[in-house]
Amino acid sequence: DSAAARSVCPPTFAPKTQLKDTPGTRLRQANGTLLTHYGSKTVDMREAQSGRTVRGKFEVRDVRKPIMAVSALNDGGQGVWFSSDGSFLVSKQHAG
Repeated sequence: DSAAARSVCPPTFAPKTQLKDTPGTRLRQANGTLLTHYGSKTVDMREAQSGRTVRGKFEVRDVRKPIMAVSALNDGGQGVWFSSDGSFLVSKQHAG
């Protein structure tokens, strides 16, 4: 999500990944409701097209599905390409 402040996921996402007790920031839903913070998870995910592993750090919150913040991906060295065919991760070595 290009407008997300942080990558977030529900407590049920990646159930085999350890939930770490970490401090959280105050995040609100679009309607202004404060999102409860449970900790964080660092999750290794496989990119469907290339098979590359992408590591994402998520704050665990009361959300329905995982949301990856584009700014967090950029900070981790990943680019994001948006097109009418979908959104794709682009690594630095493949961006040229």
